[in-house]
Amino acid sequence: HQVGGDYYDFIPLEGGRMAVVVADVSGKGTPASIVMASVHASLRATAGTDSPGVLLGRLNRFVCASTQDSKYVTLFYAEVDPASRRLRYVNAGHIPPCLVRAGGEGERLRSGGPVIGLLEDAVYDEGEVILEPGDLLAVVTDGVTEALTPEEEEFGDQRVCETLQGADGSAERALRRVVQAVEDWTGPAEGFGDDLTALIMRAK
Repeated sequence: HQVGGDYYDFIPLEGGRMAVVVADVSGKGTPASIVMASVHASLRATAGTDSPGVLLGRLNRFVCASTQDSKYVTLFYAEVDPASRRLRYVNAGHIPPCLVRAGGEGERLRSGGPVIGLLEDAVYDEGEVILEPGDLLAVVTDGVTEALTPEEEEFGDQRVCETLQGADGSAERALRRVVQAVEDWTGPAEGFGDDLTALIMRAK
């Protein structure tokens, strides 16, 4: 699923698990779309075949070998196992997703490595969290965090977490709350300089 230079996907894996991807490619237009299409195809073909860290290392080498030097991708990749409630992830230079616990405290998912497509020998660390009932995970692109007020002040990633800490109910309601907060921030001038992509999951 692609929105301009942004891309998100849900990929079913064996054993009832699922891979979740949110990515943003540098630049605009056809070159950016081609890079993202190749990332999409690669992840669709390989998701679940190895650990997330190894998988992202392989994807990085592929993108380095097949794209222009000036093109890179920020990407968050996670595998969710509902049975064990484990979420294993790699953050490749993406805005750190916000995990808001059911009790209201927030944490950021930072483990990983550099952006995809610039450093051929990059190594990607894996992070892991256990999702408890009611926990809320939000992954956004810079179209959200860089949305501007008429005075050109950015919305910022911390404000995403703060918005979610007051959210209750379904993931859909939380998503509407984030979108409304960004729209209120930008005002009638609509300071969206980029695609706005937000993926929100709530653990049951």
